[in-house]
Amino acid sequence: MGVGKISVPLIIGLGLHWAWVFSAMFSAGELFSFRFGGMAQVMIVTSMAFMAATLMCYTLFMKQIRPYFRTQKDRRRIRFIAAVSVSAGLLCVALGALLGSYAVGIACCVVGGIASGVGSAALLMSYGVSFSVCDTAASAMQFALSCIVTCVVYALVMVANAYAHPLGVALCVVIPVFELLCLNLSSAQLVDRTEFASTTTPVYVSRFTFRVAPSALAFGFLFGFLGVHAFRGVSELAVDASQFVWSVVAAGVITCGLIVCVMLTMRQRANYAFRTLNPVIALVIALITCLIASGVTTVVHCLFLVSYMLLEACLWISYTDMSQKFRISPFHVYGMGRGLVALGAVAATAMMLPGSPFFDSLTSVNAILPVALVLLVFGTSTYPRDPEIVDVLKRGTCCPAFFDPFDANNGSLNAMVEAEVETAVRNFEAGNYDVHTIHRAGNITYTSVKLTPEEAAALERLQAPDGEEVPDDGRDDAAWDETAVPVEQSEAIAEAVTEQQPAPQEQTSAASHSSEAAETVQNEKPEAPAQPAKTAEEQEEERIGRYKRRCLALANMCLLSRRETEVLFLLAKGYNTKMIQEQLFISAGTANTHMRHVYRKLDVHSQQDLIRMVDSMEVEDEDWS
Repeated sequence: MGVGKISVPLIIGLGLHWAWVFSAMFSAGELFSFRFGGMAQVMIVTSMAFMAATLMCYTLFMKQIRPYFRTQKDRRRIRFIAAVSVSAGLLCVALGALLGSYAVGIACCVVGGIASGVGSAALLMSYGVSFSVCDTAASAMQFALSCIVTCVVYALVMVANAYAHPLGVALCVVIPVFELLCLNLSSAQLVDRTEFASTTTPVYVSRFTFRVAPSALAFGFLFGFLGVHAFRGVSELAVDASQFVWSVVAAGVITCGLIVCVMLTMRQRANYAFRTLNPVIALVIALITCLIASGVTTVVHCLFLVSYMLLEACLWISYTDMSQKFRISPFHVYGMGRGLVALGAVAATAMMLPGSPFFDSLTSVNAILPVALVLLVFGTSTYPRDPEIVDVLKRGTCCPAFFDPFDANNGSLNAMVEAEVETAVRNFEAGNYDVHTIHRAGNITYTSVKLTPEEAAALERLQAPDGEEVPDDGRDDAAWDETAVPVEQSEAIAEAVTEQQPAPQEQTSAASHSSEAAETVQNEKPEAPAQPAKTAEEQEEERIGRYKRRCLALANMCLLSRRETEVLFLLAKGYNTKMIQEQLFISAGTANTHMRHVYRKLDVHSQQDLIRMVDSMEVEDEDWS
């Protein structure tokens, strides 16, 4: 599978973010050295709970939140506030750890947990937005490389904290600042370059939540379960710095290698990441249960981190593919999806706290393998497939490339195609020669359905009259079906048929009288006030806005992915492969792949055909964003 260009700032930033999560959340007790018991658990649960709530608010209140992300300046402002919130939250928790009062310390942990949870959720959403405009293979490669960054930074923080306690906390406080810089750079490379980054396909929120909730909660619970086991022995390992660094860095390298191997075997099918990585995760967990009894603590800790990061890779790649393929907003995918994952992790962490009735059963060595396998199987089996995702979309006509039109279970698509053909024939017989409708009906019949003899006979009347040659539109003869009609031919037919239909004398007389009456009434109306002339820049912006709406309407009709929509717009503007590659920050092979997908889904065979199809789209003058 080809890999597009990758963003180094995005790799470093995401690695820093997960290093912060490992250090400040899962290893909070060792990092802050709380004076009183239970303060670390309060901070961890509070931070994770508010992270989950903030992420889900992105989905539930997307209409209210989205205007704050429209411009590059707005997005930078939100990221700055998020980074400051995370750093301030950690400083508040550090202050609570230093104070001698238990009540004040708990209050500081709660406030710091809220601030850090909300801020980290906003930063995580920023990473999701950047990943959503990347190809799936590029996203997998970037996440794989970020695992090495994560483990190196996490080992550095914990070792520094073991030798000089305030230094580890200081590094965690500074990490969000470097994340901010990386996010600004990666956003300038990826998000700010795209024309349709904020233009997405609306979804039914309740349906979408129902589809993703079972798998997200199951994987979230597994995250919390593996996280508690993986970071339980950090305090013992940190005493021997060399063993700790070896286990953590080795986990990052192993995870990166496994993800890269999976990426090389990727195919565009449902849950391909889960199908390949989940058996590996199950084998790693089975190996853990065998090694725990032998007392090899360093290897067990390394394998726990590997299983945790592999599971994170599964979800991250799958959610990125969902957002990219169906052009669903990252606010929906990462908001509700990652929010429910965080909620499941909170539940698992709370159930494994000392004093919980589930503590002994869930922390037992014998429970690791069966609990993990049950959650893996349940989460994978309930993860939504492509037809289920299409079902939650509010608009967009299914493209024939997504489904088999002759499938008996795809009756809605066949009904749509038949209705399109009937409309074209009815308009033709009534004298309403809608060139776009006729052309669209011809293309649909070519790509989607087998016509009955009656339908084929009706559409044959749209062909050129006897003795006339069909105008050449640049396609190969084999590419056209007998019932497919080019646009130029439809225009010629409309003119020819209009000349062959003489109107009765009575209708002509009535039409002339009505036109004269209409002219008289129009002359009697007061003249409308003259509108100020538009400048050349305003006319150009209006023209580009209409063209974008046409491209968006065509993308919705054929369910183009996010990147394919960008490629469609650039092709319609006349860009070649090299220009598209430079504009979208992708490789030449990736650009050619997207161009082939666009041509296939639109059923066109040249850039000129695509431009004509975009020009024929009818859109309303409204805000397309």
